[in-house]
Amino acid sequence: MTTDLTTSLAQNDTRPLPLIVAEKWNFPLQHYQRFDVEGGHLYALQDWARGLVGEKGKQAGRDFKRSKSKQLVGSFHRLPYQAVNGKTYQMDFCDSHGLYIFAQYARLTDDREALAAIHRYLADAGVLVDEMRREPEIALEIGMNADAETLIHAGMDKWRRDGKSEEWIQTRIHGIITRKQFTEALKNAVANAPQSLFSQSTEKLYIGLWKRTTAQLRGDLNLTQKQNLRDHFGRLALTYTDIAEQVATIQLGDAETVEMPQAMKIVHDAAKLISKQAQATSKVLGIDLITERPLLAKGK
Repeated sequence: MTTDLTTSLAQNDTRPLPLIVAEKWNFPLQHYQRFDVEGGHLYALQDWARGLVGEKGKQAGRDFKRSKSKQLVGSFHRLPYQAVNGKTYQMDFCDSHGLYIFAQYARLTDDREALAAIHRYLADAGVLVDEMRREPEIALEIGMNADAETLIHAGMDKWRRDGKSEEWIQTRIHGIITRKQFTEALKNAVANAPQSLFSQSTEKLYIGLWKRTTAQLRGDLNLTQKQNLRDHFGRLALTYTDIAEQVATIQLGDAETVEMPQAMKIVHDAAKLISKQAQATSKVLGIDLITERPLLAKGK
């Protein structure tokens, strides 16, 4: 089984590791796709615990949550869970980090093959490698502690395989760093921030800067929900997005503590300011900066 898992990870399987593990060891793992949480998914802790430790998984999950509640504050979510009897209950769901912590917490025994394999995987590669496997640049965006040079080179290799120019790659890397600074400024500035803080701020930024929602931009670029939007922006679009986030970051820092509506106005106003130059550049070059396709002539 360990060999199968390693092979799956090496064959460009872009699914989150918990879903790969659940399939390999044939146990159900109810989950939700949530763009407002780190990693983009929430998983049923009960399913994961049962899959790893067997019939005692339900109690192990309870013990784990009780013992690690301070370490994983904010990681647990009560969400609808459909039981085998067809009824729906409110159960604990957590992100992949919480599942990895459980895997390390649970006691190894001879009959826990899945748990032993995951322990070996985490020891050999670490959670960071799983994140980089799915999207090499994501570690910088979410602020994981890692060797920056290693992460950058991993991302550069991926983008080169995708046919990106060296100029585009350098612009993208700078934008990732700016994005991290922007999200940190938001976290520090917004009082009582909801879980949707980052998704809402990104939406405000895109509307102010590009006069299009995230969904509209995905449509223009023919992207699925799983594809990273900025990996498909034109180079100048990345540049102006970077500048807008830099301006918003400075203004959020100057504002110190603000409420959510005020923070969203700061982001939107900064984006509108930069939008004027972006639109002028688009007109001069005759291209849509996002897609790099020619602008349609008036009346067409």
